[in-house]
Amino acid sequence: MDGTRVEQYAEVPFYKHQTRVAMRNIGRIDPTDLLDAVAEGAYGGLAKALFEMTPEQVIDEVATAGLRGRGGAGFNTARKWRSARRAEGERKFVLCNGDEGDPGAFKDRSIMEGTRTR
Repeated sequence: MDGTRVEQYAEVPFYKHQTRVAMRNIGRIDPTDLLDAVAEGAYGGLAKALFEMTPEQVIDEVATAGLRGRGGAGFNTARKWRSARRAEGERKFVLCNGDEGDPGAFKDRSIMEGTRTR
């Protein structure tokens, strides 16, 4: 490097030709401002799932999409949700594992914490 400060993520040679997927909104949305996220189209799918679909339809949609966990095993999400749905008892818990399996990657932390840079 020549010592020039890089101001934009897209200016970093390693990243400039890549397409962000999971982290596409980091730096675009203030993670402390719900209305900022809504203005960028966030939560539309959640609203549909909560107010227009049954729990079974939501799980079927996830199954159709082929959504899998982001961990090394890539566990089938619909299968996990169906198991939780069928489990006995009224009270259920959702756990979020932010473990960093790749040393120094910080991808999970970045997704959960995201910072506003604009």
